[in-house]
Amino acid sequence: MASTTELDPSDRDKGFTTEQNRPHPLSSLVASGKRITSKTLARLGTSAKSEAWQEDAWDMYDLVGEQRFLATTLAGRLGQARFFAGRLPDSSNEDIEALTEGPAYEAFRTIEGQGHALQQMVTRTGINLFVAGDGYIVGVPIRNEGSTDPAPSSPANGITPVGRAATDPTDGIGDIDIDSLEWSMKSVTEVKFDQSGDVSIEGDSGKKETYKADNIVLIRVWRPHPRRWWQADSPTRSSLPVLRELVGLTMHVSAQVDSRLAGAGVFLIPESADRAVRAAAGQNPDDDSNLSPFVEAVMEAMTTAIGDRSNASALVPIMPVVPDDSIDKFRFISFAGALDTEARALRDEAIRRLALGQDCPPELLLGVGGMNHWGAWLVREDVVTTHIEPPLSLICDAITTQFLWPVL
Repeated sequence: MASTTELDPSDRDKGFTTEQNRPHPLSSLVASGKRITSKTLARLGTSAKSEAWQEDAWDMYDLVGEQRFLATTLAGRLGQARFFAGRLPDSSNEDIEALTEGPAYEAFRTIEGQGHALQQMVTRTGINLFVAGDGYIVGVPIRNEGSTDPAPSSPANGITPVGRAATDPTDGIGDIDIDSLEWSMKSVTEVKFDQSGDVSIEGDSGKKETYKADNIVLIRVWRPHPRRWWQADSPTRSSLPVLRELVGLTMHVSAQVDSRLAGAGVFLIPESADRAVRAAAGQNPDDDSNLSPFVEAVMEAMTTAIGDRSNASALVPIMPVVPDDSIDKFRFISFAGALDTEARALRDEAIRRLALGQDCPPELLLGVGGMNHWGAWLVREDVVTTHIEPPLSLICDAITTQFLWPVL
């Protein structure tokens, strides 16, 4: 068991109060976050590629507005969290002390100090964890235009992990100058790497930059699947069938709206009525080279009413004079299916299933009667502890164990 003896003042400045809560340099994988290095790639034979269900999940995010609303709303709340480097207390009953100076504070400032970059990074991480359940926090050296990937430089502030030589090949940060890093969050489709240690990162306008894994900070953050912890999981994954159903129903309704045949149907006019109207108009009843006066009158009356709803003809019935024996032969055929009348109910049911299956309060989509649903769910403590804190814990754990601890 680790000793609980007090540390010297320099160690306390780093945020550790006892030997027991002082973290040791990382030697094993962490379930929620792992820094990708050349050693990691060579040992595990890992390569980055998005899984089929993740690509499907992003398609559903783009196609289903309700899904996008849930993801962005929750992620927006995550982005409002305040991050800080803190000193661990001696007792679990004590609050964590926010540091205002020292190595831990200065190291974290390299991320926090980039304006709203941290807030945007956390928000984007939240969306990626909700949709694909996976993503990367990336710190890359700022390059000049046209420059290539620089070799690791010897930093002025020294960031070799505690207790190890600067030349020791470890999974630590090594000789990266953290003050020169630009931080961002990338999705699984924006980062590619292979066993050679090359990392391709997609930047602005789809432009790709290639780096050596050991020259950057690349931290994978993911929701571990309960069956296989190295695989990603997300609330979107289990809701994919419902989302596909929503897309299918929406496309069906859209097709019905766009289809002239299904919407307008077919209006059958008996030939005897057409011949009678032609004769009454002084035309040859057997000459069908021109449009029937009856059909022309009906079309004009219909299009006038559609073009101008205020026109009186919209309320005046069409009154053609036809032979008595042809009146009962007029018939309208509709091609609308039975599903059309049920599409709305089916979509409402699918939205309800989606609301119940996501990692968020169902009221966020369904609302609550007699109360503004925005305020109703945001102020509830169980919402924070159940739906906000878990993804924040993943992000905090990844930044702490994969960046701050190796730096310190």
